[in-house]
Amino acid sequence: MHEQFDSRLWAEHGSQISASIAEAFRKLGEAFKTLNRIAFDAPWRRDSETNETCAHC
Repeated sequence: MHEQFDSRLWAEHGSQISASIAEAFRKLGEAFKTLNRIAFDAPWRRDSETNETCAHC
């Protein structure tokens, strides 16, 4: 009886659960990309990309 209840719930909502889990992993991946970009940011590269003329070069 319990398995029938669980299988009915999965059949009705399984795609929503899977989509929610996939979205959570996508957001987690974006968070890690952002943290990686922040951790390995090189300010001297960022400044040289925005300023073509460098006063100390």
